[in-house]
Amino acid sequence: MHRQEPTDPAADSGTVVEGVAHYVLPRPHPTALECRLLWTSLGLGAKLLEVADELAGSLRPA
Repeated sequence: MHRQEPTDPAADSGTVVEGVAHYVLPRPHPTALECRLLWTSLGLGAKLLEVADELAGSLRPA
C-alpha cells in the first residue's frame, strides 16, 4: 500500500509524509509482519519505493 498523508489531518498546514507498507505472511506462522517505511522527502518517493520493495522482497524466515 503506497500513499501520502498529512501528519496532522486536522491542521490546515503541516508536514506531508509518503510511505509504503508491505505485509509479509510467514508460512509457518498464522500472523503477518507489517514492514512500513515513511519519509518526508517527497521528491525521493520513486527511489524510496524501490528500496522499500527490495527490502520487503528480501525478508526470509530465520
